[in-house]
Amino acid sequence: MASPPQDQPKHLATAYVALIVTLGLIVLYRLLPELLLCDLAAVLSFALMVFVSEAMPVELPRGRGTVSVSYAVLYACILVLGPAAAAWLAALATLRLIELSGRIPLKATLFNRAQLALSAAAAGLTYVELGGVPGQIDVFSGFGAMLAASLVFSLVNIAMVVVVMYLTQRGGSFWGIFIKDFRWMLPHYLALTPLGILVGIVEYEVGLAGVFLLFVPLVIARYSLQLYSQMRRAYLATIQAMVAAIEARDPYTAGHSRRVAAFTVATARELRLSEDQTERLEYAAWLHDVGKLSVPDQILQKKGALTAGEWEQMKMHPQIGANILKQIRLLGRDVDVILHHHERWNGDGYPDYMKEKDIPLGARLIAIADAYEAMTSVRPYRARPLTRDEALAELARCAGTQFDPDLVRVFIRTVSTLPEDLGREDSLTPVLPFRPAVAAVSRDKAEPAAESAYREAAAAAESPGQPQWRVAESTEPRRSESGEKE
Repeated sequence: MASPPQDQPKHLATAYVALIVTLGLIVLYRLLPELLLCDLAAVLSFALMVFVSEAMPVELPRGRGTVSVSYAVLYACILVLGPAAAAWLAALATLRLIELSGRIPLKATLFNRAQLALSAAAAGLTYVELGGVPGQIDVFSGFGAMLAASLVFSLVNIAMVVVVMYLTQRGGSFWGIFIKDFRWMLPHYLALTPLGILVGIVEYEVGLAGVFLLFVPLVIARYSLQLYSQMRRAYLATIQAMVAAIEARDPYTAGHSRRVAAFTVATARELRLSEDQTERLEYAAWLHDVGKLSVPDQILQKKGALTAGEWEQMKMHPQIGANILKQIRLLGRDVDVILHHHERWNGDGYPDYMKEKDIPLGARLIAIADAYEAMTSVRPYRARPLTRDEALAELARCAGTQFDPDLVRVFIRTVSTLPEDLGREDSLTPVLPFRPAVAAVSRDKAEPAAESAYREAAAAAESPGQPQWRVAESTEPRRSESGEKE
């Protein structure tokens, strides 16, 4: 499912939310007679447990929503009381204080109530249709129905939330959002299913008093989930701190890493890389210059050409950056991208003089994004930044020598469709659960292949491309952003 046209998502999202809310109301109304036949004390007890579970939600990474362990209680309600009670409790007992206080938009609150009710109803009806009998739990003969009900609840719930996120955010795809932010929720639901079955069995054999004792493992499950979320936020905070430390030393490069990451992510999505690989590339792009923490300020901020000794110091920053990041578990497997982002397609780069596709794909992509961002930004060694067209022409002219020509074509096509101020926001928060100065070759040395690459890429650029919600300007020697003499 491709991204919807940017002038349509708001209307599509509104219509989608209205549809889900309407369907939710219809289902609840149809199930009301069955609810009235349920034992009131049992309904109220399950409602209390769901409400308490929902009062302790865990925030998803990147602030894309929250999740709780109340699913185990709702699932047990399906087994014990049936689809009607489960649907009504999913709609009402899952209300959170933040929603009741009005801090969540009404349409989001209504959407969440409806989609949870639909998820529970679908799961409950699946359980009954496959032979399950509410109130009579037989794990052996009813296991297939139990498993099917769990899968239906999780898939319906996740699908409805992913669709609304897809319609309300710019960029990304349905599957991309699912893989990046929600794929881990399937095992989360399946892990809580046995606990839900146990709650049902205890209620059947012991009664509601025994069910309340099972709240202890529920709280432990919630605590483990919270630790995972905190770990992810700690990784992002580490990245932000490192980037802020680099950019605070040189006002000319403030925001540089953010914009390199934005261009890298956009191009990675155009290449249809997996969301996991795209996210890892975003982190690498944010931290590609972390090794410059070891480079003295007089070198980083020098307006003239670097001496041979200064140049050797500058060339050490990829290795130093890789050494720093390999100590971080989340980033360690991608240090080769940091280490080799100054390699060149023709083998004239550093530190290992790698060439062509021996250079990691991520390093080749970040090198292009790094060059484009440096050319289009103010630098102390250049009178004015290049325009977008000038910078793209320069990239194309260096394709086949400095840069991967295939990636340059894709980059040009991608950037030509993006806002010119992309990534120039003030926030340092990575954008993904959404996501060098060139060593220019003089014109008389431009290769026919590079010129051809530019014409092809330019032609391509002219073609239309397709959870609860919550350049050198003179012939004088100069240097690039990386310090390379030109």
